Amino acid sequence: PVEEVVKPLPEESVVSPTLEEEQTAERLSELKAVKKYYLLLRHSDGRYELRTGGSPSWRYNNPGKLAFGNFSESNGAIGNDGPLAIFSTYDSGKKAFETFLFKSDFKLSEKTVGQVIEKLAASKYGYNTKDFLASVLKKTGQKSTKYLKDMTVDEREDFIEAFQETDFWVAGNITTYKDKSEFIKKGY
Repeated sequence: PVEEVVKPLPEESVVSPTLEEEQTAERLSELKAVKKYYLLLRHSDGRYELRTGGSPSWRYNNPGKLAFGNFSESNGAIGNDGPLAIFSTYDSGKKAFETFLFKSDFKLSEKTVGQVIEKLAASKYGYNTKDFLASVLKKTGQKSTKYLKDMTVDEREDFIEAFQETDFWVAGNITTYKDKSEFIKKGY
């Protein structure tokens, strides 16, 4: 038999999707239904994803509990459930939160860890700010006086994860269906 020889492409000709292309693909995901403890998404490849239970931040792929509005929409949000933005994937929600903290016009990167926690986990939002800050500091090993702009890439990642975990991130259940007909058949 004749074997086909496949040569790898030269490295410079390998094309990976740009952030804009990834966000466009994520935006092709469609919010089909949102109810208490229930989120249904249809992804661009036709799959249906049912997320049940868990915390709203987990269910909505929104680790920073970003509010729905111009900022979250321009950073990949596909809808909302009241004040909270809904993202089609965890990665898109995490990227939006990272942009919010470190690159946005809100200038949070110019603030210290303590100042950011005081702003985002304020008692007026129902948080115990002192305990929230203590938890984030313990999980990251940071000092409250560290400026966000001075964090390394790894420290940023740790900060986002610590914030997410401290903010009652609880996973629920994900059921994926290959298409709408399978969801209708098995999903109810």
